[in-house]
Amino acid sequence: MNNENNLFKKIFDLSLTIINVVISILMFLPIYNDTAVLPGVDSSGNHTTIRVKYPKTPYTRLVDLRIEWLLYLSFALFAGALVALVIYYVKKRDNLLKVKNITLITSTAVFLVLIALAAIQVSSY
Repeated sequence: MNNENNLFKKIFDLSLTIINVVISILMFLPIYNDTAVLPGVDSSGNHTTIRVKYPKTPYTRLVDLRIEWLLYLSFALFAGALVALVIYYVKKRDNLLKVKNITLITSTAVFLVLIALAAIQVSSY
């Protein structure tokens, strides 16, 4: 029973760490496309509208919302969680269990909230 519990803890920690790393990478990749409808002129000289797509990263959307500091906070939480995770598994310090779990879960939650906030933010052109 204890081995199963330890295996579950390791899988849980590994999965949260992988989720944090993946979302951290996604924050700087252009995964959103904003579409702008702009006035233009076609080849005949007629006035028309042009649709232009702008690739946007979640980070740039968070900067537009002026909450990019939450991303830095989440990176700091994740770094603290990694330090606690390494110390917990290398030194077998059981008193770090709560700290490790709280920081990992909190940083994952903040990353997910930030990715959701960046998804619903739309630019006006």
